[in-house]
Amino acid sequence: MKGKRFSFVFATSLFAACTPATPTESAPQTSGNAATRSVAGGRSGDATDFPATERIDPAIGNVKSSCYEQETLFHCPTRNGKQILLCDRGQILEYSFGNPQSKSELAFSVPKDLATTTQWQGVGRWMNYSVTVQNGDTKYTVFTSLDRLTDEHEFEAGVTAAVGNNEVVRILCIDPIVHNIEGIDLKQSE
Repeated sequence: MKGKRFSFVFATSLFAACTPATPTESAPQTSGNAATRSVAGGRSGDATDFPATERIDPAIGNVKSSCYEQETLFHCPTRNGKQILLCDRGQILEYSFGNPQSKSELAFSVPKDLATTTQWQGVGRWMNYSVTVQNGDTKYTVFTSLDRLTDEHEFEAGVTAAVGNNEVVRILCIDPIVHNIEGIDLKQSE
């Protein structure tokens, strides 16, 4: 399916779980990438109270609900009123995590040729798609996974953060979820 992308928006009740590895939902802070803007999170709020047409402002690191004048690869709110956003800016991917009403907790960009993907190969129970971007020693992987063999077609999406081979946080999305990572033209993950 290389070269073809499909946009999906899921609005079901399957996405009520958020399972961070720590007691509070926050992105691990890393250093080592000059494009990183790690800022304390702002006020908490309901995930449904953000405007649908605002943008990420890279100069100040705000996380908004869409990739203004960019392709949205992945976007979703979380149970704790934060959101995950991955935008395609041509030769650069931009990742943001945080409250949509304040400065992001984490925002960074990476050259597209340094990002990787996992694409479902047509076999197995779970249809898995992901994009991984690295910031310092931490790899952030946005993912979708669909159980194609059950009547319910269990679906989950979210982000994991891993240092080395150790997953340090896993945050699941709630609806609505937008993902355009199926068929993305990136280097395959190892």
